[in-house]
Formats: sequence, structure tokens, C-alpha cells
Amino acid sequence: MNGRLPALLLFALCANGCDRAPVSATPAPSLHDLRVLGSHNSYKRALPGALLHFVAADDPGRARAIDYSHDSLESQLDSGLRQLEIDVLADPEGGRFSTPFARRWLARHGQDIGVRDGFDHRALSSPGLKVLHIPDIDVFTHCATFVLCLQSIRRWSDENPGHLPLFVLINVKESGAAIDGAVQPIVFGSAEYDALDREILSVWPRERLIVPADVVRPGKSLRDSVLEHGWPSIDASRDKLVFVFDGNARQSDAYRGNRPSLGNRIMFAAVDESKDEAAILVINDPVGEQARIRTLVDRGFIVRTRADADFDETPAEMKTRFRAAVSSGAQIVSSDFYAGSPNSERAGYAVDSFRGERK
Repeated sequence: MNGRLPALLLFALCANGCDRAPVSATPAPSLHDLRVLGSHNSYKRALPGALLHFVAADDPGRARAIDYSHDSLESQLDSGLRQLEIDVLADPEGGRFSTPFARRWLARHGQDIGVRDGFDHRALSSPGLKVLHIPDIDVFTHCATFVLCLQSIRRWSDENPGHLPLFVLINVKESGAAIDGAVQPIVFGSAEYDALDREILSVWPRERLIVPADVVRPGKSLRDSVLEHGWPSIDASRDKLVFVFDGNARQSDAYRGNRPSLGNRIMFAAVDESKDEAAILVINDPVGEQARIRTLVDRGFIVRTRADADFDETPAEMKTRFRAAVSSGAQIVSSDFYAGSPNSERAGYAVDSFRGERK
């Protein structure tokens, strides 16, 4: 789909009208002025029904929490989403996640799964970062490796020149399923984080990325640079990606290492706003923390929040969260219930659409 055509949905878009040429007295709209809708665990495909029933018999709450799915990354971008979220697991030798319990259990019950079902054994057997939700159980994905996910986004970007910048949130997974014999993921260290940055650069040229070093001013921290001098303009950011590492404090410290303001790292790190490397923040509760989000946005930070979490909420409750997210001013709002998604069709609810520029 050409990026200039109207999308089915998009939450937003440029508070100052980024499709209009700025007049000389008005600063050009920047990344801080964007308002975009995104998805959560964007790579995820549905579990086969028999396997989901098996999980539900043991843990109904866990089954509800993982019973959602998305269309392909390219389809989500076609629909207007401009933020994606990807979980990665380290697998430097390959094959660590290629024979999961889910596949063995389904085989015992007469069901063989493959690429068509969202299980790519060949890709999972190769060395490199893998992409799945829960090892051994929730392993069905649109792109089994991080490189395949990046290539999918790159294809869409190349076919839609002039598109708004895309935000890609990265989570690293370091825990396995709570079952006997479960595969234990590798805890990320400097080597694994270096590999993550390298895999990004293997698909995306540096000039197609916005990284911390692009924002840092001489003699200033990343945080102070953003708050005092702002963000790159939207027009200068078109066709580019912004990667955001959404980790806990230990993971973020390990990713930063001994690099003031993240140094030459490829991803921004979602850390506490008091840290020198703070620039893009993740605050997932727009109801309880609406005032905090609004204050941080007003100061100059970019904030991502979530409009919903899972099917435990009613459509009315999800609508309340979405409206709180919009009112907070957060630039990035993530939802599993964007219009046309498998989840919105099942729930009979979709987040409200806001008309604006569709690139």
C-alpha cells in the first residue's frame, strides 16, 4: 500500500500539522510533536486452539493473557501504526528454541506445525537473536528472528518513501516458561547487547536511524540536550527508525555500559527521567500517571504509554484507558485493539481514530 493513501486508522499525528510547510516564524514540527498509535508484542501470532485449551486447563489466567494476535508487521504499518514492539532472546549458536514443548505436545496430538502456522524451525535453528513471546509455549510469530522482523519493516519502509519515522520498542526476554524441562534463556550481557546493535545495523543503514548521538549536544547529557534543544524535525526524520530499549534498571545499565548518555549505542533507553540518558520514557499507566506523563511531555520528553493491556478489561474500561492516554499528551500510545486487528474484531471494540496525516 502506498504510504500516501489514507490508512484505516491512525491515532494522530502532528499536533502542529506536519503536512503543512512551516512559516518562517514557527519552528518546524519535531518528533516531540508527533502523536502515533502502536501495537504491543507486534510480532505475535495466535496459539493453535488445542494448545491454548491445554494451557487454560492448567492456568486460565495465563491463557487469557496470551490469547491475542496481530497481523504481519507490514499489515500493521499499512493500517497506520507507527510504533511496533519486538521481544528478543539471545541464541548465538542457534537451535536453543527450535524444539519447544508446544511443538512436541502438538505432534503427540497429531498436529504438525510449520511456517504457515507461525513456527519457522529453520530460522529458529540458525544463530542469532530470536523473536517469540514465551519460550516453549507462546512461540508463534510473524518473524522468528530479529533480522527477519527488521527486514519486514525495511521492505515496508522502502515501498513507502516519505513515511513518518517509525518507533520500535525492544524488550529482551531472560526467563522461560514455568514447566518442567523448559528452555532457560540466556541473560543478556555486553556481548548480547553488542549483537543486538549489530543486527539492527545489518539491515538498517546508519543514515536511516535516529540514535542518541544524533541528539546529544557537545558538553551536554542526552537528557539536557533534549530538554534544552529539542528533537530533530519530522521532515528530517522521515523514512527513519527510532529504536527504544525498554528494559528494567539492570538491563538498561548493562546496555549503556560505560558510555555516558549511551555513547555510540543504537537504541535510546527507557530509563527514569532523572538519568543522563533519559529522552524517551515508557510509562504504561495513563490513568494513574496521567499528570506525570503530561508534565514530562511538557518538559520535552517523548513518552510511550498503553491504552490497554489484555482481554481482562471490558471495552468500557479500555475506552477509559485510551482516553486517558490521549489526554496525557503521550506521543506514542500502544494498543492491541486498533481498528481491523484480530483482537478488535473479537472484542467488538477498537480505539478511536483521529484523522490527520496518514504517512
